[in-house]
Amino acid sequence: MLSAEWLILPVIGGLIGYVTNVIAIRMLFRPRHPVTIPGTSLSVHGLIPRRHEELARAIGDIVENDLLPIDSLVDMFDNQEYREVIADSIACHVDKRVRTVLPDFLPGAVQDAIAGFVRDAAGREAHQMVAAATEGMRGRIKENLHVSEMVYDKIMELDLDELEKMVLSISKRELRYIEILGGILGFLIGIVQAVIVVFWRRGLT
Repeated sequence: MLSAEWLILPVIGGLIGYVTNVIAIRMLFRPRHPVTIPGTSLSVHGLIPRRHEELARAIGDIVENDLLPIDSLVDMFDNQEYREVIADSIACHVDKRVRTVLPDFLPGAVQDAIAGFVRDAAGREAHQMVAAATEGMRGRIKENLHVSEMVYDKIMELDLDELEKMVLSISKRELRYIEILGGILGFLIGIVQAVIVVFWRRGLT
């Protein structure tokens, strides 16, 4: 009888712990819709389906405020290096266009001088124009670009079946460890229970 207690209680505890964690993980996504328990006012609803909108909003806020703040996004493009690249591209384009309209009878040196003068002037103006334009764009981007709303909309559009498959595929190993850990903890608790039962019975005899 003593050996049976040492074996049965830990095995039962391990099974209960394992099955409980398996059910808990499945209930992250299921049931999709609230299911009322018969005879009660209580209902069962998967954690993620129930808080889908709240999770989408929270993730969107985290992405916008911490991962991809708008100021950082704007600063990536609104810097001196990009401004110079754009202004130089404009100046080169002006140079090519000027050369196409200059009369052929003008000597090459004269054409080069005229085109170079216009290119330099266009480059200076382009730098000022690009600086003013990017500064104006900064305000418009901040006003119109809402990263949190974009992320929120994408998550809300994501089908829950697809979301479940994605989460399970990414976290399959970790979730499996949680299930096994539940069995191990249940087994250890069963051993403790067996020890308590044995010593309690010995105290009665």
